[in-house]
Amino acid sequence: MRKLANPISCLPHDLEVEILSRSPVKSLLRFKCVCKSWLALISDPQFTKSQFDLAAAVTHRVLLKRCDTVSEIQSLDVEASLDDDSAIVNLTLPPGTVRDPMFQIFGSCRGFVFLTDAQFSAITVWNPSTGAHMKIPVLYLHSERAPVRKGIAIYHPGIWYNFLLGIGYEESSDDYLVVVIRLQDLLQIQVFSLKTNVSSIVHDVDVHSQYWNEGDDFRPGILFNESLHWLVYSYATKFEVVLAFDLIHRSLFEMPLTPDLAMELAYGKVYHLNVMDGYLCLCYGGDVDLDKNVEIWVMKKYKVTSSWTKSFVLLLTSVPDNKFVPSCFTRCGDLFGSRAYGELVKINLNDKGHIVEYRSCLSCKKFVGHFHFYRESLLPLPQYKESRGGGVTFP
Repeated sequence: MRKLANPISCLPHDLEVEILSRSPVKSLLRFKCVCKSWLALISDPQFTKSQFDLAAAVTHRVLLKRCDTVSEIQSLDVEASLDDDSAIVNLTLPPGTVRDPMFQIFGSCRGFVFLTDAQFSAITVWNPSTGAHMKIPVLYLHSERAPVRKGIAIYHPGIWYNFLLGIGYEESSDDYLVVVIRLQDLLQIQVFSLKTNVSSIVHDVDVHSQYWNEGDDFRPGILFNESLHWLVYSYATKFEVVLAFDLIHRSLFEMPLTPDLAMELAYGKVYHLNVMDGYLCLCYGGDVDLDKNVEIWVMKKYKVTSSWTKSFVLLLTSVPDNKFVPSCFTRCGDLFGSRAYGELVKINLNDKGHIVEYRSCLSCKKFVGHFHFYRESLLPLPQYKESRGGGVTFP
């Protein structure tokens, strides 16, 4: 019997690379088993960067964390049907990294998720797609003059109220940065580099006010336009403003809200800073007692205060149980978000903003104490190396 030619060997190498670079992460993980040449190619850090930039089907997923005392975590494709329970995937947390059942998810960047325990004693950087992980030490110091380079220094325990945290990526140095801003007393900015494992202090910070993180829960910095953004209260203006840190120039700047939007927040309405459809925006989930609708305000032109525009309104009476916090739009135009008690929801709207279809994910309700979005990627962590047993270790 004549043996058939291997179809893989019939393709020019450049064409193979082009095709694989545009394949989704889930498929590429399976393709590693096809042949040795594909395993070597897909494992190449340069290829993973190309795939991240060129992938035709970008997959965003939601991490679902149980709100009770069990350290369990699940993942769901944002584009998947909420009626399909098989779309929910159980994940294994990095071994020995997050032992506290009340661990927090405090951000993601280019496929990496950042975790910490309730005491904020360490930060774990984790790629849920590949399992790669590393730990960043956190040191509690009593003296602000103590030299700290290896790790992140925290001087006060009230992390959620006294500090702002965020994760960003600096393309010019191909480095991931953890930014810690201390708000209490003298404002101080600390930048930790994953690539060098060194922490540095930003000097000569030009600020015109003191700030306070008013949120009753921790909200990570929102990465947009190579800057991290937080919604904070300004003691100078007596209103909430968007405080941003430029990762490239290591500078802090403030973006005020329009007077009408600032007054909305002054009345106690809780907004969430987000990025949707390529714009920085503020999302409000409504309040049944105040009879307010779901709203999305969009900054149409970056850094231009007057460009804040109320671009979306959804009647609360159209939403079952009258509560919905929007998070993102799917590729097919559904509005994805959560309802009271963390239940995930997708709403299909017509051109006039009326609900065509309403779907919820009851089966994952017990997991959604907090949820966070991340993008699937094969990107390796900086300076990682393979251990003898085939696992991933880090210096």
